[in-house]
Amino acid sequence: MKKIITAIAAGSLAVAANAENKVVNPNLWFSGTEEQIDTGGDFVNVYGATEAESKKGSTMGFWFDYDDANDHGGSYIGFPFEEDTYHSLFNPMTQQLGYISVQYNLKDPTLTGQSGDLYNFVGLGFNLVNADKDWMDISSIGGLCVTYTSDDPVLVEIASPEVPDAKACGSALLAQSSPATPATVLWSSFEQPSWVAQAEKIDCSIAIAKASQVKFKVDGGAADMTGKLRIFEVGPQGTCSGNKSVSSNEPTSFAYGDSPNLPGGGTTPGAIKAAKAPASVKAVLSGRTLSFNGITSGATYEIVSLQGQVVKSGVVASSVSLSSLNAGIYMVRVSGKSVNMNQKIILK
Repeated sequence: MKKIITAIAAGSLAVAANAENKVVNPNLWFSGTEEQIDTGGDFVNVYGATEAESKKGSTMGFWFDYDDANDHGGSYIGFPFEEDTYHSLFNPMTQQLGYISVQYNLKDPTLTGQSGDLYNFVGLGFNLVNADKDWMDISSIGGLCVTYTSDDPVLVEIASPEVPDAKACGSALLAQSSPATPATVLWSSFEQPSWVAQAEKIDCSIAIAKASQVKFKVDGGAADMTGKLRIFEVGPQGTCSGNKSVSSNEPTSFAYGDSPNLPGGGTTPGAIKAAKAPASVKAVLSGRTLSFNGITSGATYEIVSLQGQVVKSGVVASSVSLSSLNAGIYMVRVSGKSVNMNQKIILK
């Protein structure tokens, strides 16, 4: 069945530039602790960048959501927390949950004005280099790993200036999964949709060598469908630990979002708000000694590397020595009865 996705396809045909001299980050790209995915495609404050470079800013690897609204569809994604002061719906999830969790709502396209070939979809994705959809060659990593849960199968797609988005190269479907499951999708398994005419097909290795985005898509098959999709880890094959679980802090209401199809037009009163730690709660680093302000007792801490590994953990005390850790950037996670905090620190 041929699917013409007008607005998205038009954007993918724009000329995109090469990420010159960019080397794919061989380590885990996304561990759930930072909103920005570190592909290595641009300077970012968590991978191989000097302090001066990190201050330049980067639009690499920020999560985005998409749906069929531009194709007379009514599908949308709901988020568990309201947007933060930077208008991000994703950062509150990484800060409060340590992963991405959304509710997808796929609507029958016959009720929303579609005609001809009927379809509905929603998805999550991130740019490999920047918001201009510049490309980089990701062939060398051989494929991706992703730790996820989903109530329905998920298609992993690679966007490229070589291919319209409607005809993007995709993997075999990630199976429906309730526990957090690590999966590997090899580049050799990627192909274009079966409805693309043989004469129009390309070798997907061409798209992977000029990749601009990674997308996780749920296709409703033109039927009503609702479920949850969670993404805990993404990276080159072999880098996902799979040691993830659903947080007890995850809200049951997913009523926030920026889709015009969301009930309330994207702003739903009474939805669950992001639980924030008091301003007085913070981790303070002095040399190689970490201390905690505003935390009394009963809380635990974890020190997490950029690869998502817990390198030190324990019960919050007056101070913690980090002398055994290598220099670099880490996330401090603190959780307790009245506090849930994530904070980045830099060891020198």
